[in-house]
Amino acid sequence: MENLQKNKRGRLSKIELLPEKIKRKLDKMLISRKYSQAEILNIIDQDIVIAGCSELVISKTGLNRYAISLINAVSVAKKHGEVSRRYKHAELHRRLDKLESKIDRLGTRLERVLELLEKH
Repeated sequence: MENLQKNKRGRLSKIELLPEKIKRKLDKMLISRKYSQAEILNIIDQDIVIAGCSELVISKTGLNRYAISLINAVSVAKKHGEVSRRYKHAELHRRLDKLESKIDRLGTRLERVLELLEKH
């Protein structure tokens, strides 16, 4: 119940007021897509009642609204992660190209030094 994130109306939703352990379980079940929303609702509502928070029992509509926003947030996070990985990959290639260029220049300099040494 420590979650202080507010929704757009300025009021915490029942899901946002859930004990952290139950909310994490809900999030994992929704993200895994192994369970239907009806199964999730039954399991989570049972957990809520067992935890003594029966005033926080979730409605089908509330669960569906939350599931949509969670899946959208996960999708955005995955896209950002992919962009970040691509950027890091491109940055590593840029650095590698720079190092290869430096190595080539050092090789050229070394060849000149060796030529000079052979002349003397």
